[in-house]
Amino acid sequence: MNARVAAMYLLSTLALPPSMAAVPSLNVKQDGISQMNVILASMQTNDQIADVIAPDAVTPRGPTDVLRDYESQMTSVSSWLTTQLGQILQAVNSGELTREQGDYFSGERYEAAMMQFQLLRARYAILEHDIAANSAPPKDTAPAPAQDGEAVKNPRATCG
Repeated sequence: MNARVAAMYLLSTLALPPSMAAVPSLNVKQDGISQMNVILASMQTNDQIADVIAPDAVTPRGPTDVLRDYESQMTSVSSWLTTQLGQILQAVNSGELTREQGDYFSGERYEAAMMQFQLLRARYAILEHDIAANSAPPKDTAPAPAQDGEAVKNPRATCG
């Protein structure tokens, strides 16, 4: 299980920054769209995301630590989306973007954040299930074998 937890953690930390930090380049001839991509790319919060993802401790981490990391990453995705939408709104209000461009960019950012959030939530749920399954006491379905000299009691036999 430890290898699985470590692999899930490693994959989640590798998957988070590129999808959040990548700003798709558009080959559209409208200056507003190209300009907005440049503006948004320069305002990325890569350092904040890296701080959340980078483990501070050198000690071995357990599954509950990984769960907390997933929670933190989901919060980071939410904060990233809020920041992006605020910047788009500000650009529309200042006239740097049209309303249609703002709709387009906000839709793009929303979809990217939702995909990332859903991935993190699925990984969280899988790990949470694994933790619950491994911490539950095993179910004893078969009766214990009789020791030497002990009589085996038949639960179906009734005394009359």
